[in-house]
Amino acid sequence: MMRRLAAALCALLAGPACAQESLRVGIASNTWTFAPLQVGIDHGQFAAHGLRIEPLVFAGAARLQQAMVGGAADIALSGSTDFAYLVKGAPEIVVGGFVRPPMGLGLIVADPAIRAVGDLKGRRIGVSSPSALTGWLAMELARSQGWPPEAIQLVSLGGVIAAQGAALVTGQVEAIFSDAALGYMLEQKGQGRVLLTAASFAPDFLTNVILAAKSTAATRPGAVRAFLAAWFDAVGWMQAHRAETVASARAITGLDESVVGREYDESLAMFTRGGAISTAELARVATAIADTGLTDRPVDLTGYYSDAFLPPAASQ
Repeated sequence: MMRRLAAALCALLAGPACAQESLRVGIASNTWTFAPLQVGIDHGQFAAHGLRIEPLVFAGAARLQQAMVGGAADIALSGSTDFAYLVKGAPEIVVGGFVRPPMGLGLIVADPAIRAVGDLKGRRIGVSSPSALTGWLAMELARSQGWPPEAIQLVSLGGVIAAQGAALVTGQVEAIFSDAALGYMLEQKGQGRVLLTAASFAPDFLTNVILAAKSTAATRPGAVRAFLAAWFDAVGWMQAHRAETVASARAITGLDESVVGREYDESLAMFTRGGAISTAELARVATAIADTGLTDRPVDLTGYYSDAFLPPAASQ
């Protein structure tokens, strides 16, 4: 409906304001976390702001960042630990945050004998990459249990959800940090379950951010502002449109309607209605990046973030 209204309005105006500007937007994986992008494409929020979006799905943050550095994407949606790439010289800037707890990530297990976190000491835990958000979450879980870092073995599985699930079911790893929906799907099949959610031990962590290529921010600041405005419009629209949101999210995840519906019910609140990032959140992310070994100490991240592109309604 919104898409049709936007198109009709543009037909009436027939002016430059309706000329759609293209943005190539990369996401780090095909998960619920990035559902607002597909919602905004399907239901007209981006079109209403004069944008045509080309979505690009990558198998993890590292490959997404390669695309950004190589000029193959204009906007990136990824984990907050991607700040590390900026510290190391990636020509990007973080322009907003969009996921805080309860977040949609969980620790998923297949072996029925694993009943508590303590049963995972000394086991292999699959993550997209040891330096990615899921890698840090595994380290943080160990720390929350009072374990030394070597008490768990991190196994890099990449960002493809199906491959992560296969690694768990076939016993290559004893647990994985991934989208909780994967755990729900495995539960339906009797092959696994979500042991706990990440929010249970990382309750105050900014999980995901929106990054813009510096070249895009400098030459097309209006497009970056329009993207953020449309994104938060889509998040607001999702609150009152469960069925449509689930359908759009399924286009990204490829998961059953019941699985995505459960994720909607349990994790919709993770999407923020405002994108501003506090100094305390930046400091927490800086510590996380140092924990992964990407920096030798926490770095001041304030220079790698700008709130100048956020719409007024999304400034909190």
